[in-house]
Amino acid sequence: MTHRHSQPDVQRRILFAVAACAALAMFAAGARPAAAQTVESCPGSTTLMATFNFSGGQWQAAGDPAGIAVNGDADVANWTSATRITAVVITAGSVTENFVYDPLETAGTIAATDVKEAAGGALSAIGFCRGNGAVPAPSSGSAISVGVTKTASCAELAPDGSLTVRGEITVVRHSPSGDQPHVAFVVRVARDTVYGAADVMLRQFSVEGLAGATVGSDMTSMTVPYSVTFDPGDATNFTNKIEVVVEEAGSGLLRHKYNSDRVAFGVCAAETGTPTPTPTASPTATVTPTATPTPTATPTPEGSVGGSTGTPAPTPEQSVQAATGTPAPVPNTAIGQPGFGGPVMPFLALLLLSAAGGLVYLTGAVRRRE
Repeated sequence: MTHRHSQPDVQRRILFAVAACAALAMFAAGARPAAAQTVESCPGSTTLMATFNFSGGQWQAAGDPAGIAVNGDADVANWTSATRITAVVITAGSVTENFVYDPLETAGTIAATDVKEAAGGALSAIGFCRGNGAVPAPSSGSAISVGVTKTASCAELAPDGSLTVRGEITVVRHSPSGDQPHVAFVVRVARDTVYGAADVMLRQFSVEGLAGATVGSDMTSMTVPYSVTFDPGDATNFTNKIEVVVEEAGSGLLRHKYNSDRVAFGVCAAETGTPTPTPTASPTATVTPTATPTPTATPTPEGSVGGSTGTPAPTPEQSVQAATGTPAPVPNTAIGQPGFGGPVMPFLALLLLSAAGGLVYLTGAVRRRE
């Protein structure tokens, strides 16, 4: 007995079969949301220079590295280039998106978490793009535009040989064109890197106070301080680079751009100790006079004024000659004064008396004989 099916019944069976096949195909392919299927290439006006794949636990160039070196792992990749890079094409998980550099760079860091749409997918490939020197617009992401600047002091040397540099980082909102309102945004990535010579990385860290901070719609900028201590190795000159990625605070739409700024700095000059001046003895209030030797008694010239206990009055000759120098001593002929003979006078007097006495005696003797 032959069973006949109505046309509507046949159509329902066909639609059911098609739906079942589609579901099976989606399951086999591991279907993901359309947003996770993003596949981008180098942004407009740029060309692909080189591609690196993470394989065997390391980054390897797929062909000519074009003067680019990549190291790190599937979570964080650090790269340097002999020429400036305009943009990178990052594959994380099943997502491939391009990020542009503003300004163009010769060194950078790419983290798997930078690609928000990858939802934790590991890095597997990085393409490097070269342009004409201009910063292109990324192929996708938010239209929010920001600028970033930073300062750096000279590096202070610690006793253990480490250096510490300090400064400020400012993120500035670029005003939208036309009458578009300001949109609050979040600084999702705030990566600071200290480089030595030839872009050798010495230290990298996330800036506390900036990473995760929100710049409100009524704010034009945000400034935060930073301080980083690092081991300088053999380097004496350094650069410090801040790199940020922002997203809209409301929608969460990520801006596919690395905004950065670099500043050069060196080691602070060693402090030279100021010599302590030798103290100079201050004169005391009381001045001790220099002992004056007792003067030898000077004979008083005839007609002079003054006693033996005072300073003899100068003779007229001395007074006149004092203006032309020290006068030669003048002999003093005053009787009884040392200038005449001093102690000889008593002796002469005695001698005369003796002679007079002898004469008297001889006269008396002559008379007695007569």
